[in-house]
Amino acid sequence: MARDDRLEGKTLKIAEKMLRDVTEILEQTGVGYFLDAGTLLGLVRENRVATRKYLLFNGHRLRDLYIKRPIDDELCWTEGSKKIVLKAIPKRFYEETRQLEFQGKSYSVPRDCEGCPEHCYGVDWRTPIKEWNFLEDDGSTKSVIA
Repeated sequence: MARDDRLEGKTLKIAEKMLRDVTEILEQTGVGYFLDAGTLLGLVRENRVATRKYLLFNGHRLRDLYIKRPIDDELCWTEGSKKIVLKAIPKRFYEETRQLEFQGKSYSVPRDCEGCPEHCYGVDWRTPIKEWNFLEDDGSTKSVIA
């Protein structure tokens, strides 16, 4: 998950503000949320926000927001546009959350902030990986839909 396009300067400030603004809206409207995937990994492992290299729109970074559906003992969602992948993660990671402080704001994260990344990224989750396919390389990938 290492990125050559580290967020810096103005782009970093935009990404941090976006994270703060989106979570504040969710909190004000009573929508439960938790940080997950690369956002959780970036905050826990590197104490910074992250984004994918090509996730740009009119020069701005975008923030992923997934709605996960509970099915049996998993939370499920889809990712991708040209290639759609079904993902799932055990509900146990999100049944209990806790607050993680980042730059003066508390964010909802899984209580097990180490087990969750280990499930998704493997036992070496603290070591950045240069080549990573977010659709297929993590432990939450179940199947390719289209």
